Amino acid sequence: MTATQQIASQLKAARLAKGLSLRGVSALAKIPASTLEGYESGSTIPAEKLARIAEVLEHPTFEIDHYRFTVSRVTQEIPSHADQLSLDFTREYSYAKAVVKISPRKITILLDGRKNDSAVS
Repeated sequence: MTATQQIASQLKAARLAKGLSLRGVSALAKIPASTLEGYESGSTIPAEKLARIAEVLEHPTFEIDHYRFTVSRVTQEIPSHADQLSLDFTREYSYAKAVVKISPRKITILLDGRKNDSAVS
């Protein structure tokens, strides 16, 4: 199962555990229900939207390949008043390939899902 699929199943489980519908979460997170449904089906989730959904579900901790991480948004007083995303990884892990794409107001982190066994502990 890919990292995106793992997050998707955890989002859906958290939503169902809270007894919320897709439309309920979409209204609170200000994300279209059809988009949220795609995320729960395994579509790539932009980090900022993942943080919003996690806040609504009160479920900030996710697990990928047995490694836990916490998603949160941190607002800092800077001239543009932009939100910053903070990913707090509780363990160190390494993937064979990671790609970070940074654009205005969006950070995308793509992991290939394969652990790099040559990493030093």
